[in-house]
Amino acid sequence: MKLEIALDSLGKKIIINKIPEEEIVIVPDIKYFDLQQSSFNAFSKQELNKINENSIANIKETIAITNLKKEAKERFFEEIAKIYQLSVVYNWQVIDNTKSGFLERFKD
Repeated sequence: MKLEIALDSLGKKIIINKIPEEEIVIVPDIKYFDLQQSSFNAFSKQELNKINENSIANIKETIAITNLKKEAKERFFEEIAKIYQLSVVYNWQVIDNTKSGFLERFKD
């Protein structure tokens, strides 16, 4: 799910309809298909694919025990705060249709 924002330029409204969940994307996701055996390549394609899968699994486990997702969410709200601040400057209204209540942190 991606961020969904609609603009009503006549009514001077920014309507936020969806906020995405935190997502960690690991790239590149390499798959080995055709390898010619040589003295430089001691692994089969199956072994290399398994090493790659294990590496990605270990990265995901590390992410799960760190604050990375929390930091990503905080960064997202910092960016949304910029939209809110600009809306105040230009006399626009930000409408939260997500039922998340995230705008409450900006109002004062």
